[in-house]
Amino acid sequence: MRYFDDEYSAAEAAQNTPAVLELIAQRYLADNPPHPFVFHSFRKNVFACTSEGRFEFDLNQKFPDAKLGDRVVVEAVFWQENDRKEYFAVNCFGPVTIEFVQDVCFQSGVEEEVNKAIRRKISVNCKRGWNRVRIMMQKTQSGFGCLFGVNEPKWRWKPFFSNVPGEEHSLGFRYAKIGENGELGEWLPKKNEDHRIGIYAQERIFEKVMGYAYAACKLTATKTKNAILRIKSGKDTEIRAWVNGKELSKIQQNTCEELQKEQCEELQFAIEKVVEPAFLVIESKHISTESGWGEEIAASDVSVEAAFPIMGTNEKWLYIGPFKEENKSLQEQWDLSQLYYDGSQARYFCLDEPDMVIRPVLENLLFGRWNYPLGVTLYGMMRTARYLKDDHLEAYVKKHIDACTRFYEYGKWDKEQYGYPEINIQLLNISMLDDCGSFANCMLEYYLGGDEKMPQEVHLIVQMIGTYITKKQERREDGAFYRICKGNFMEDTLWADDLYMSIPFLCRMYRLTKEERYLNDAVNQIQRFRDYLYMEDENLMSHVYDFKYNTATRMPWGRGNGWVFFSLSELLAVLPETYAQKETLIDFFRLLADGYMARQREDGMWPQLLDHPESYPETSCTAMFIYGLSRGVRFGWLKEEQRSSALASAQKGWKALTQISVDSRGNVYGVCEGSAYSFKPEYYTKELGWVKNDPHGTGIVMLAGVELQMAKQTQEMEE
Repeated sequence: MRYFDDEYSAAEAAQNTPAVLELIAQRYLADNPPHPFVFHSFRKNVFACTSEGRFEFDLNQKFPDAKLGDRVVVEAVFWQENDRKEYFAVNCFGPVTIEFVQDVCFQSGVEEEVNKAIRRKISVNCKRGWNRVRIMMQKTQSGFGCLFGVNEPKWRWKPFFSNVPGEEHSLGFRYAKIGENGELGEWLPKKNEDHRIGIYAQERIFEKVMGYAYAACKLTATKTKNAILRIKSGKDTEIRAWVNGKELSKIQQNTCEELQKEQCEELQFAIEKVVEPAFLVIESKHISTESGWGEEIAASDVSVEAAFPIMGTNEKWLYIGPFKEENKSLQEQWDLSQLYYDGSQARYFCLDEPDMVIRPVLENLLFGRWNYPLGVTLYGMMRTARYLKDDHLEAYVKKHIDACTRFYEYGKWDKEQYGYPEINIQLLNISMLDDCGSFANCMLEYYLGGDEKMPQEVHLIVQMIGTYITKKQERREDGAFYRICKGNFMEDTLWADDLYMSIPFLCRMYRLTKEERYLNDAVNQIQRFRDYLYMEDENLMSHVYDFKYNTATRMPWGRGNGWVFFSLSELLAVLPETYAQKETLIDFFRLLADGYMARQREDGMWPQLLDHPESYPETSCTAMFIYGLSRGVRFGWLKEEQRSSALASAQKGWKALTQISVDSRGNVYGVCEGSAYSFKPEYYTKELGWVKNDPHGTGIVMLAGVELQMAKQTQEMEE
C-alpha cells in the first residue's frame, strides 16, 4: 500500500534525517501558526451550559407564562474547519425538532418526549464554514425545552455564536417565540439602549457602591497637536487618568449641573501628542452610596477605539470593578488572561450592556489546546528543536504551553461562573488519564530540559495533576490504573494507552521532586499491565483488558503496543542502576523488542494490527517501535546479539516512513485515528481507518527520527 507516489516522498525531497525533521516541523508550523484566544461578548442571561458541556434550554424559566402548545425556537451558528460528520446529543423535555442548516436531523418521538432521561445521539454531516443549528420546542405537560450539545465536548467542543443581526459572534444561543402562523417573534434577549439614559456608565454597571472602578479604551490621534480629555463625573467621584501608564495632568475643573439635576464636575486633562497605540485608563473612586458616580467621557483631536478586539459587540470601553482598594496594576496595562482580586473575590472585565461580559474562546483545533495527542506532538517538536538547535521551533512549543497555562486560574473561574469553560476544557475537566498526563509530561520536559524557570502557574498545574494521578485516578485493588466509566462503552476496562498517559509524567515528577514514590508507582503500572495484557505466546501486548468479561481482548493493536514500548523506555531511562526491579524491566523490554521486530513488514513498516500483516501500514506505531528500539541501542538495554538487528530494524523503519508515510511537503499519512476497542480484528483492520496529519502521529515521527540519529551516533562512537 502507498499513500502517495514515490516521487512525492520526503526521501526524495530531503537528503538526510535532520532535513526530514525540519520538513515535518515547518509544515506543522505553517498549518498551525500561533493563534491567540479570541475574546467574545457573552450575555449572562442567555442559556447556561451544564457541567457536562450541554446547554439547558429550560423554556419554562424564560417564559413562565407560556401556555400549553406554545412554541419557541433557539438558534446559533458554529464554525466547522472541514467537511466531516459530527455528533450531538439531546434529551427532550417535550416535543423537539432540530435542524442543521435547513435540514431536519432530529424529530422527537413519544418515548423521548415523556422521559427526560433518554439521551439521543445525532449524527450530522457538517460542511466547512458556518453551520446553523435551529431547535424548535413545544410546551406540553411533560415540560418545555431540552438539553443539547456536542456529544463528546471534551474532545470536540464547539463554541456556538449568535447570528442575530447586530450581535453576530456574540457567544450563546438566541431565542424567539413562534407565532400561530409560524412567524418568528423578536430575538431575545434583545439589545436595548434604554439603559444608557440618565445614568453614568459606572453607575449602570456597578450601581451605587463605594470603591474603585476602571475603564479603558484605545486612543488614535486625529490631528498632530495635543488633545484634551473631558470627563463629567458624579459629585462624589474622584477621577484620575493614564495614557500608556503615564498619569495625565488635570488642567481644569468646573462644577456643572448634570442629569437628574445632580451636581457634578467636569474635569479636563491634557493629553500629549498621541503615539499610537495609546492605552487610556480612567480610575473612578466613588466615596458615597447615596449618589451616582462617573463617568461620561469626551475627547477632542483623538478618536476612541476598543482597547482590545472583542467579537460580537460595538462597545469601545471595557470595565472592571468594583474594588475596595486602589489597584495599581490596572493603572498601566491590562492583562485579559488573568483575574483581578478584591480581597478573595475575583473580578473580570465587562461591557456597558446589561449582563454583558467577555470570555476568551479557542477558535482553532490545534494551537493553544490542551489534550493528549497535542502533548505527544509538542514533545516531539521540542525534542526536535533541541536536537536541531532550532530556537524558533522551541519558541513555538513555549507559546503553545503558555497559551494553555496563562489562563488556568481564569479558566477555573469561568467554569464556576458559566457552567462549562470555552478554553482548556480537558485540563479543567479531568476525569481520566487522557485528560492530563500527556500534555503535562510535555510541559514538564520543556522546563526540566531547558534553562527557563518554571512559572508559578505551571507549578500549580503540575501539582494538581500529580495529586490527581497518584490519589484520585481510578485503580484496581492491585494499584493498576483502569477506567470505571460507568454507563460508557469503556466501563471497567484497562488500556495499554494509559501507560503513556501516566508513566512519562510520573518519571518527570520523579526528576522534579526526587521522590521515589513516583518511580515506584510507574514500575508497579508496568508490572500490573504486563499481568493483564502481555500475550506471552506472541511477545505482544493486548490493547485492552475488559473486567466485565475478565479477559484481555487479545487484539495487538499497533499504537497500543507502541505506547507500552515507548513508556517502558521512558521509565528505564530514569530508573537508577541500583533500583531493585530494573533488570526485570529490562528483560521485559527485550522480550517486547523481539516481538515487535518479528512483526515488521517487508517494506519496513509495522501493520495496524500486529498479527495481521495485511492490515494497512500504520505510521504512529512504526515510529514508536523505531523510538523504542533506538533507545534500546543507545542506552544499552538490549543484549549484544539484539543490538545490530534492532538498529537495522529501526533504520529500515525510518526509511519506510520517509518513503511511504511522509511526503515532500512534510505531510504525515497513515496515522490511525483515535480508537475505541473491540474483541474482533475487523474493527482494527477495516473500521478504524487512518488520517493525514493527525497529532497522534506527527510528534512521534519526529521523536523517532531524533532517537534514531542519537542511537547511530552512539553506535559510531562505540565502534
